[in-house]
Parts: sequence; structure tokens; C-alpha cells
Amino acid sequence: MAEILILDERARTKGGGTVRVQLWQNQHTLAITSYAMAYINDNICSVDDGRVVGFDNAHAYLGHPTKHHRHWMGNVSHNKNFVSVSQTKERFQRILTWMKQHYKKGY
Repeated sequence: MAEILILDERARTKGGGTVRVQLWQNQHTLAITSYAMAYINDNICSVDDGRVVGFDNAHAYLGHPTKHHRHWMGNVSHNKNFVSVSQTKERFQRILTWMKQHYKKGY
């Protein structure tokens, strides 16, 4: 399966964090095959490479029924609410909005 990176966004926050969104697409079917969304800020979370929150399907975790998983403050859990990449991206954006309101300048 030939995958191509179709989206690679990276933005810095005022509080020293990084928001990154990546999407890969199958060249033949045009379906999104892989995704990774992360908010990284070592000032808020010092474990899991600074990943405060994230969603991806890069690899499987032992005991998880699918590759879809969520990172939250150093913990990884199965993303049991996964329906679609677009819905996950909307969920990620809502969490980022909450983070910005909660952490203010530290975001």
C-alpha cells in the first residue's frame, strides 16, 4: 500500500508547546490510512515525550483491540470512541480549546 503524507501542520503556542497534525493517504483509494495529532508541552507534562494529549493509529498497543489510541498526560488508552479521522480531529480541536482556556499563558 503506497501512502503519502498529505497534511503536516506544526504550530507553536505562546506557552512553549507544539501542536502537530499529520495525515497519510492511500494513493490508490484516497482513504486516510494513518493519522497523528498531538499537543506537546514539557511545561505541562514531563512524561511520554511531553505529550499532553494526542490521538494516533501509528502502532498497536498490547491489549487494545485496534490501533486507534489516545495519549493523555503520560497515559495511553484505547480510543474506544473512534468513528472517523475527521471526528477525532474535531475532538482534538475541542480539547485544545479547553487546554487554552485552562492553562491560559502556559498553553
